[in-house]
Amino acid sequence: MKTLHTVILSVILLSLAASCSRRHRAVHREIDRISAIADVDPDSALRLLDSMAPTLAADDNLLMHHRLILVKARDKADMPFTTDSLIRPVIDYYRDRGPSDTLLPLALYYGGRAYSELGDAPRALDYFRQALAVLPDSVNPRLRGYIHAQSAGIYYRQNMLDRALAENKKALAISTSLHDTIAMGYDLKDIAYDYMCLGFPDSVMHFLDLAFELSATGTPEWQNFMRGQMASHYYMTGNIQKADSLIRNTLQDTISLPFKDSIYTIATDIFISEEDYTSVAPYLNWLSDSGSVYAKRNAARCLALIEARKSSSDSIHVYINDLLKYTDSIVMVENADAVIRMNAVYDYSVRERENQELKNHALTLERNLSIASTLAVVLILICLFSIRKMRTNKKELENLNLKFRLLQEKNADNSTSRFSSDQALKNDAAAINFIEKINHSQYKFNEVEWEALINAFVTHSPQFSYIFFQNRILSVTEQRISMLTKLNVPNKTIAKILYKSESTISSAKSRLYKKLKNTTTASAADLNNLIGSL
Repeated sequence: MKTLHTVILSVILLSLAASCSRRHRAVHREIDRISAIADVDPDSALRLLDSMAPTLAADDNLLMHHRLILVKARDKADMPFTTDSLIRPVIDYYRDRGPSDTLLPLALYYGGRAYSELGDAPRALDYFRQALAVLPDSVNPRLRGYIHAQSAGIYYRQNMLDRALAENKKALAISTSLHDTIAMGYDLKDIAYDYMCLGFPDSVMHFLDLAFELSATGTPEWQNFMRGQMASHYYMTGNIQKADSLIRNTLQDTISLPFKDSIYTIATDIFISEEDYTSVAPYLNWLSDSGSVYAKRNAARCLALIEARKSSSDSIHVYINDLLKYTDSIVMVENADAVIRMNAVYDYSVRERENQELKNHALTLERNLSIASTLAVVLILICLFSIRKMRTNKKELENLNLKFRLLQEKNADNSTSRFSSDQALKNDAAAINFIEKINHSQYKFNEVEWEALINAFVTHSPQFSYIFFQNRILSVTEQRISMLTKLNVPNKTIAKILYKSESTISSAKSRLYKKLKNTTTASAADLNNLIGSL
């Protein structure tokens, strides 16, 4: 009888163990499915991960798998890393399981992504190196390509162009083997930029040609962007005829707002060099009204040059005054950027493995001391250069201000008040159309209506357009959320219009505010207040 009880108990325990094992495999498969969704729709992946989180707390294996894919989905949704607290335990867990675990390379890759955004370049490169070391050659080549591309980006930002070029070429080899034409286009474009900074114009043209050929398989915006880059290179190398042909073909297509600034600036330089003042006029007007501060300065310079050639002394004073104003703004921005660059100087040497570092500790200290001395010299030189440049610019501005002081007094800023701008925007037919349809619970809008609303903002709210359309490249969803917020549409209604949840809209607003203000904490109300002040 006792033996029978033992057999029955053993059968029950084995059944429970098999049931638990099947459940774990099913949950892992579900998390893998959500990981695939994150590649194309990270917001949906985040909602799915949130819904299953409460059921995983008792199982470390499932919990760490869930956390890793959560980090991936947040990264795909452009949610910035503000700390390593989420990815660090995941890395430690999979390291303890050993290098044979298939998820360890992915965990190390996102560790590198986190430290790259947190500004720790050496640690980010170290994590990318570790990810490559544990990633088998025949497994997940796409991840290997991502690692090389991310490493190249770090080297490029730190002006280590030879290393950036080598990493970009490795990424290109992988994307070519995968026949991923979109990734190949980006890799070729990045290689061309590396050669441009290294001073090899023939190589720049070769890789730009290849990228342009591949752009035919991409979006029209990408094709226009690449055509503009080629026109710019032809212009800088003196081939004005080819530059003119390319830029005119580009201008015949509809150019989306994020690319207008750069393409129109290239067009104005080419047309001015040809003294084609008729063709250049509409693009100079657009840049003067809606371009970035750099584009406005270039437009003012070009307009002053045209008036000088026409011997129009009255008009030239106006444009020189604008040139002084925009130059002053740019000087302040560049001085601020110089401080940021000085604070972002790193020890770029990739750290050796821990056992090698212990054996060569004395050599490492000597190398670090040498690098620190070099960086100190670089910082001093940058400071001296910045001070000299500031003094030179200040003297030039004082001389020019002395000559045109009377003109500045006559041309005082008579910009329209914010209230008048808001009223003009709300009275625009496009905005009235949106408000009336929303009031009648009609939440579906076509692309023509959205484009009309964008044009209304560009016309009536230039400050808003500068921040949300011109100065940064935002996603279509972020632009639409900002426009609807400006029209006082509540989050719940915005969610219905954009087919999102209300919480997703609130999160998107807080992320957008962080991006604009470069802060780590924000709420949807902060973005509402910012937009309301414009």
